[in-house]
Amino acid sequence: MNLSLIKLKQDMKNNSILNSPYRTHQALWEAFGGGERDFLFRTEKSIKDHSPWQIYLLSNRDPDFKRMVNKTPLNVEGYSTKDFNPKLQDHQELKFYLRANPTVKQNKKRHCLVLEEDLIGWIRRKGEAHGFFPESISLRNKMRYKSYPKEKPPISHWGIDFEGILLIRDLSLFVEALRNGLGSAKAFGFGLLSVMRP
Repeated sequence: MNLSLIKLKQDMKNNSILNSPYRTHQALWEAFGGGERDFLFRTEKSIKDHSPWQIYLLSNRDPDFKRMVNKTPLNVEGYSTKDFNPKLQDHQELKFYLRANPTVKQNKKRHCLVLEEDLIGWIRRKGEAHGFFPESISLRNKMRYKSYPKEKPPISHWGIDFEGILLIRDLSLFVEALRNGLGSAKAFGFGLLSVMRP
């Protein structure tokens, strides 16, 4: 796997793209020349210090950011890519960060979860299914992310940022969660599970 960090200049053109998860995904897709959409990403921007946008990108293929710069109007300040193959083990504790689109499926439709107890239940169920236990959980940045594709109806997703400490219980399942992400709407900037040592 490859983990990339893309730094973007703070300007109106970047804002118009990065405020739309759909347009962001389309721009990043150019780094892989189309084909299979086998990557996860998360955009980040600090409103407090007016910092420029950053994108974290996890991919199975090597990205070609020169192609992306040539094919899209993104105004890129810099980028870097490194191999992502963390040395992990069962019963290891890690800090985690996840921007997710927590939903439940009822009557063949997805419904967003917004209550705190439902959100905590959601991340615990995901942990049970994907080889980890969230020992501590905090919730922040609950908000609606909107996209406006050309000639298509607007797309809207609720998102929430989870962070805390997790315990690995099944290493193989956990690595798959890192590789494939958690939850729905992964094409819209959700699901990338980031971990680090406490």
